[in-house]
Amino acid sequence: MSNIVTFPAPQSSGAPAAPHRGDVGPPIPELISRFTDIHAKAKRDIGDVILMLELALRQAREVSRMMGDAGGNGFDRQIAILESQLEFARDETRKL
Repeated sequence: MSNIVTFPAPQSSGAPAAPHRGDVGPPIPELISRFTDIHAKAKRDIGDVILMLELALRQAREVSRMMGDAGGNGFDRQIAILESQLEFARDETRKL
């Protein structure tokens, strides 16, 4: 967990000690780099999830085609709803 920042232990004298320049934390470019890395990883993870959902939806379409929706259970209607939600997720991911 490289994104966890450790804080110094509290002083027992009651008055907080002034931080030394070296205790402030990582420099700004390092923080930006960490944020960029986390953002890129999140985008990849979301893309992977959307891909898995697309594969599951494709399988559901195939099952629906094989069943022919003979039972009138609205399976095709549910698939259409999932397709629209997945399209919305794809559009929102492109904005990241």
